[in-house]
Amino acid sequence: MSIAAGAALVAGLAVSAPLAAQAATGWAGAYIESGQCQADRRLYVQEGYSVGPCQNRPGLPGQWFRWTN
Repeated sequence: MSIAAGAALVAGLAVSAPLAAQAATGWAGAYIESGQCQADRRLYVQEGYSVGPCQNRPGLPGQWFRWTN
């Protein structure tokens, strides 16, 4: 029974790995002006990305937003 369960787990991990690799996420930023950040956010949205709000990141200059495809 445990061998079958282990095989099923390995098979499930092998199938789910490519799906996780397709999702990309990152930060765009170091915008000096808020308007620049907002303008680029709109471009990312037009291209189909999911984006977060413009924000300051601790220890980094300017404003940033997080994107995910």
